[in-house]
Amino acid sequence: MASLSAMLDLLNALEMGVNMELKVNKGHDPRLLVETCLPLMLAELPPERLIISSFNQQALQICREQADAQALALGILCDVLPADWQAQCQHLEAFSLHPSWTRLKRAQAEAIKQAGYALLCYTVNDPSAFEPYWHWGVDSAITDQPEAFQRYLDNHAD
Repeated sequence: MASLSAMLDLLNALEMGVNMELKVNKGHDPRLLVETCLPLMLAELPPERLIISSFNQQALQICREQADAQALALGILCDVLPADWQAQCQHLEAFSLHPSWTRLKRAQAEAIKQAGYALLCYTVNDPSAFEPYWHWGVDSAITDQPEAFQRYLDNHAD
């Protein structure tokens, strides 16, 4: 597994961006994780090529304390869209919501887009099953199988 520094070097060499998920394991300090990783990511990647996402609200809040919304895009990961999603987004000055695609409803997707947030769904490994979601306004699919999406696109090119 590559180190964070090596991964950031590769992203820069390829001029790619990243949606970096901060995973805070039970019993671990989200502040230590953020204070260890975030400065390096902010120093190495321009703001337009970095989204920090997490299920952990405390980690996201610490990120926001370290960088304003112009310097850092935050994405709120959620299994089920919480009833107070808009308040959470406003509080964190979030850029995006990242719900589980299998639990997302069309009305929710439309409300997220209407409120002005980017919508990235996880973990999408079946591009044909996901196809209707693009029509809902979903901006991106987080996947473990990008090659499946490439094959799908190759086979469905107009």
